[in-house]
Amino acid sequence: MMWIQSVIEELKELAKTGALKLHSGASEAELKELEVIYNKVLPEDFRTFYKFCNGFETDEDIFNMIMIEEIIENKKRFNNSLYIAEYMIYSDIWELDISPQNPNDYQITNLTRSGTTITLTRSLAEFIHRFLKGGVFEKGGLYDWHEEILKG
Repeated sequence: MMWIQSVIEELKELAKTGALKLHSGASEAELKELEVIYNKVLPEDFRTFYKFCNGFETDEDIFNMIMIEEIIENKKRFNNSLYIAEYMIYSDIWELDISPQNPNDYQITNLTRSGTTITLTRSLAEFIHRFLKGGVFEKGGLYDWHEEILKG
């Protein structure tokens, strides 16, 4: 399994090329506010990621790892769902589903075209790496991964 620190190194390198824009890291107060508003404890890798950068955005695929303040604003808009990433101004959304018993036991899910939810991964590092590898549409990217899972 890929570790969040290695993905952070990938993000640093890509940011130098201008391929994506990293937002300045979130504060502990912002992370706590999100946890209080959603009544959930964030997984450690999410805390590490958001302390490094408060999300990122790309122009090419119009994909964003959503900033903490926007996640908080989205709580009412999206029925309490904790969305962490979006494509093309919320045309597609990826959700974080955290176990109430263990915050480090979570899954990142996405809706299928038929309206059912599919689990992509239980690793933020893997999710970000797949995006960095193939964007939203390219081989190895998020939609390709989605299809791989559906085909079994």
